[in-house]
Amino acid sequence: MPCGREEHPACRTSRTTGTVGSGARARWRGSVALPGVRQLANMECVLLRQCFFLQRSNHTRHSHLTGLRHKSIYSFRALHPHPPASQPSSVQLLGKNQQALVEPGSKIQLLQEGSSQDEELEVEGGGGQDSVEAESLKLLEWLPVCQQVSRFASTHMARDICRKGCIPFGRNQKESEKLLEQTASALLIPSSLDFSGVVDVSTILRSVMAGDVLNVSELCMVGKLLSSSKRVYDQLHNCTPAASPAEVCKSQPKTGPVSSSRSTSSALAPLLSIMENANFCTSLVQSLNMSLDSSSLAILDTASPNLLAIRASRKENMKTLERLLLEIGGKVVAAGGMDSVFVTTRRARQCVAVRASHKHLLPGGVVLDMSNTGATVFMEPKAALELNNNEVQLASKERAEESLILEWLTQELADVAGDIWSLLEKMTHLDLACAKAGHGRWLSSVKPIFSLARDFGGKQDKGVSEGSNAFWVYIEGLSHPLLLEQTLLRREEQEDASFPVPLDFKVKSSVRVIVISGPNTGGKTASMKTFGMATLMAKAGLFVPAKGMAVLPWFDQALADIGDSQSLEQSLSTFSGHIRRVCRIMEAASYKSLVLFDEIGSGTDPSEGAALASAILEHMADHACLTIVTTHFSKLSSLTDQRFEGNQMHWT
Repeated sequence: MPCGREEHPACRTSRTTGTVGSGARARWRGSVALPGVRQLANMECVLLRQCFFLQRSNHTRHSHLTGLRHKSIYSFRALHPHPPASQPSSVQLLGKNQQALVEPGSKIQLLQEGSSQDEELEVEGGGGQDSVEAESLKLLEWLPVCQQVSRFASTHMARDICRKGCIPFGRNQKESEKLLEQTASALLIPSSLDFSGVVDVSTILRSVMAGDVLNVSELCMVGKLLSSSKRVYDQLHNCTPAASPAEVCKSQPKTGPVSSSRSTSSALAPLLSIMENANFCTSLVQSLNMSLDSSSLAILDTASPNLLAIRASRKENMKTLERLLLEIGGKVVAAGGMDSVFVTTRRARQCVAVRASHKHLLPGGVVLDMSNTGATVFMEPKAALELNNNEVQLASKERAEESLILEWLTQELADVAGDIWSLLEKMTHLDLACAKAGHGRWLSSVKPIFSLARDFGGKQDKGVSEGSNAFWVYIEGLSHPLLLEQTLLRREEQEDASFPVPLDFKVKSSVRVIVISGPNTGGKTASMKTFGMATLMAKAGLFVPAKGMAVLPWFDQALADIGDSQSLEQSLSTFSGHIRRVCRIMEAASYKSLVLFDEIGSGTDPSEGAALASAILEHMADHACLTIVTTHFSKLSSLTDQRFEGNQMHWT
């Protein structure tokens, strides 16, 4: 069945075919829709969404099938076009964040455990390069900004997402606004949430779903996660929020600051909504606490009545055995067989030490070991034989009972593994919201406001009015977070450092193409990249580093051609590299897209380049939401089309 959602750019270059359950076949482009599973919005985000999708790779002639599970486990089977009859298809468990290399032309069958429903995919094409949107994120330096956010994350999961540049974007404006509300809500928390103990148990959960029995340490880690998550939730639920975001982070009048009269539940509702329907598995926690000692990593006597009885019998048997051996050892010493009583364990049996020359003192005894010199032997007296046998048997029973307890606890955990996965994701999401708030506080950022999406039919956009002009982009004093970072870090080291020159962006509602011209090293590209970064940050729920208000549209993707696209490996000159990338951008852009062209039409004859650039911009004015270009061509700056506007950047 078709996905039923907007196609994600990461999937546009792959085509799949599929069958669902009944065997009805349909064709679609994009990611695969599984029952109860949401579609992934960001190709690189692997934790906060649950789905299967095809990911392109430019390193091999393969496609990647990545599986993320929610409340059920999936496996995949590679179905070769003509497999030998004697060779069964390979089956592999596909767990969280795991990938499988799929040969082009092969088929993939996804099987949901415990269900007759399946998904069959046919990979029609492999190879190719990463999506143009993923390349654009790299050109706009999204990864370093995500790594900035990682400094404020508390959990390993959130830090890992940030360090990989995988902070998820909202799939639509409503979802991005929800992310921004969560960030604003996190700014109201008077003291940081204590995420200590919220550990990554994804590997443990994969082992459970693979049928492995967990050991004491692994079970205790899961119990630690559940208890710590409950503590974080209670801390969040019981805390008293600050009166307004302005008290902890600079804000602007139109963001709707939280008044002091608002209740805790209302002010923190966006964060609390993350934890909605969270299952802290209290029954499992009680079982773990009753059965395991997390400090010594041992199974408690209270784990089961049988274990308690076995250990009591073993303890009594051992006391009797020790008394007997001490008595025999005393007789050996009295007879000159040793200088002092020495009771020890050899080959898992209790014994006494005696000089080799006095072995006759223990008639019928068994020599279990001897010293390095051979002067001393360690003997099990005949009288201790039965007690030692009892000890071995009871120890074996204890191990068997402990194994049963671990199996029972593992099964109890497996029954709620989906809820634990969900809780782990919720805690990561909560930590990400707090990390975004910390990042915004560090940069003194403001909460952006989205203007309404553009309507090519002529509908008026919601924006900002200034005199007789209506602006749908209105940002005051915007700075790039990477430039701000350099200044802030130097100032933390007590060094003199000036802040970067802030930029004002004011775009009229009728404008769809902005042409920035000026001399080299004048800041054209930096200005364009700063705006592009602001749109990405707002889309991901990050506050933007501006001095005043920040109003901007929501873009479904930011597509950029920045820098030299020359490639000797692919036999591309500077000009052909640019044109190749521009063509890919033109193909991928939608009426909701932001397009950024750096030095458009460069690398060839100026007159030809200007004509080509004009034609490209005319096309983008009709097919993209907003296009920003830098150029040295005066012809582009003097275009009379009302949808074009030039020389919009002013440095003060």
